[in-house]
Amino acid sequence: MKRNILLFIICSLFPAPHSLFSESEFFLRIAPSVKAPLGVTQFNTGMGADLSLDWAFWRFAEGFDFGITTGGAFASLPVQVGESLTLLEGKAGPFVRWRPLDRWAFQAGLNTGVYQHSRSGDSNTQALFGWALGAQYHLSPYFSLYAEGGYTYRVFASRPLNTLDFALGIRLNLSEIMGGRTRVNVEKTDQYRVFPVSWAWYEHNPVAMVQVTNEEPNTITDLSLSFFMDTYMSQPWTFAEVPRLAPGESVELPVTALFNEAMMNLTETVNANGFIQTQYRSLGARKETTTAVQMPIFHRNTLSWDDDRRAAAFVSPRDGAARLFARYTATALEAQNYTGNTPPNVRHAIALFEALRLYGISYVVVPATSFANVSADESVLDNVSFPYQALYYRGGDCSYLAILFCSMLEVLNIESAFITIPGHIYVAVEVGDEDWHLFSDNIIELYGKDGIRRRWLPIEITVPGEGFSRAWRIGARQWHNNRDEAELFPIREAWEVYPPVTAPSSGDRLPQMPDRRQILGAVQNEASRFRWTDQMAAAAERERARRQSESTARREELAAEINIILEEHNMEGTSAQATDEGVMIRVSNIQFEADSSQLIVSEIVKIIEIAAILKTFPGRQILIAGHAAATGASEDERRLSLERARAVMAMLVAHGAGYEQDFTAVGYGSDIPIADNSTPEGRAANRRVEITILE
Repeated sequence: MKRNILLFIICSLFPAPHSLFSESEFFLRIAPSVKAPLGVTQFNTGMGADLSLDWAFWRFAEGFDFGITTGGAFASLPVQVGESLTLLEGKAGPFVRWRPLDRWAFQAGLNTGVYQHSRSGDSNTQALFGWALGAQYHLSPYFSLYAEGGYTYRVFASRPLNTLDFALGIRLNLSEIMGGRTRVNVEKTDQYRVFPVSWAWYEHNPVAMVQVTNEEPNTITDLSLSFFMDTYMSQPWTFAEVPRLAPGESVELPVTALFNEAMMNLTETVNANGFIQTQYRSLGARKETTTAVQMPIFHRNTLSWDDDRRAAAFVSPRDGAARLFARYTATALEAQNYTGNTPPNVRHAIALFEALRLYGISYVVVPATSFANVSADESVLDNVSFPYQALYYRGGDCSYLAILFCSMLEVLNIESAFITIPGHIYVAVEVGDEDWHLFSDNIIELYGKDGIRRRWLPIEITVPGEGFSRAWRIGARQWHNNRDEAELFPIREAWEVYPPVTAPSSGDRLPQMPDRRQILGAVQNEASRFRWTDQMAAAAERERARRQSESTARREELAAEINIILEEHNMEGTSAQATDEGVMIRVSNIQFEADSSQLIVSEIVKIIEIAAILKTFPGRQILIAGHAAATGASEDERRLSLERARAVMAMLVAHGAGYEQDFTAVGYGSDIPIADNSTPEGRAANRRVEITILE
């Protein structure tokens, strides 16, 4: 009989295979126990040991598990006279566990089984029934302490042997110990298009979105996710860190990637394999899991026109063929010491345009993939050539030629720009001379993001056979005819978002250059068509003076109107005045939190009032300059004044003063004082923000 009882206990410790329930868990509990008899005077409280195996296989609600426990127990109950009563038990039954907190769980269960009692050589086997309530404190995912109390009814001779049972011991999570299980689910929810030409852009912009869900029964901390793709990345890139994630909580995260230049070797679209590595802490234990992801990467010539600035990545001053062509053309002018009557930037633009004409470049349109068609739909993909490819094939559509021409200008360190109008893209060159063709309608004057006014000469690059002067006139006319929709994107500003890249094979196929003398002759011929004479310069100067006078009067009138509004709103320390750039609203002694760019509440009210004024000037460029009093290190003052200017800009944009692209923020620190820094009053005056509505 004893052997049968022991066999029952051993078998009960090995229930159905774990593989039947992939999310099931096994726990081993070991504890010394105390059993106190009830209503039986001949037996006293005794000691023993419990061994149980819990199998939790069904999570039927958040934080609640259902399972089966099997186990055995041994106990000895002292008797008032004679030998002690020995109990050997085997039992099993269902349980429910509730885990409301990270480290605390509570368990309730029923059990039934058999036990053998023996004393003085006599033994017998009877049935038992019982229940138990317990609490568990988790020290780690693998190990916890537990305490349990319960009641057991035992069939015994003429009357039941009932006991109150108490146990205090340890609980081991066998599933964690044996398998090192991780319970964080990472699922890709969105896939963005990946273009090799923008490989550096993805360091700060997502290639995909993932949803991360904590399926652990407790809060996890120090969650870190990194992405890696062999060949196209040199090392794993940590793209997200989450301090804590509650059980059952999900968070959606953008996946960024630190790609390398191997992306530029892709001449075909591929489905690349990568993985996301997830690391976190669960109750102090470090866990790690890896999720495989597949990601389509387009070939290196692919582009979408959801942002016209993307094409700037193709504009490369390091392109081998473009470098040869541009430098050869420049030497055609330098060899003859030709200076002409045009600014150097314009002169070199003429030379490049005419050299391309002599080279035989042509405008070629493929209707199905024309710029007009692909740029109208942001979801459509375009095939764009690198500069060396346009030279090799001696032509292309407007985007091909625009990229080629801007690349060659940048080779010569001449600022270039894209101009986009509906269905078309062409180029502009920075004139580099403040007086040349002053007030000409064929010159575009715009303020850059740095607040500096630049003069641009537009060039319609798709008419190489008609000469530079006509290409200039066509480009200017297209700008004016589409003024409401036309946009000019300086290449160097676009490079801040989409850095330039160079195709590995750009120097393999070098162009055969036209004769230098032909280039020089063509330049001289074109330059003579728009000669800038002394009479034209004098007339321009008179026109400059007239416009300056009108502009000054207009600015002063506008400043007076703004001052009236400021007075009506009792905006102390705030005034407007006319400047050479436009109308400046000066906010003196503006108050921020100490060593911070956070505006205090009273200043926010001022900025909101100014936003209402700026709304009456839609479409105008606005310069926000932060200034500081000289109280610390100059570099720290410049940094803080810039951060504060940006904070004011963000506040103005948030209250409808304009779009973010309408604003430029700069920080001058204490470099431009307007009062004596040695007095409190002077420092208050120097601590200011100046908001200029530019003309």
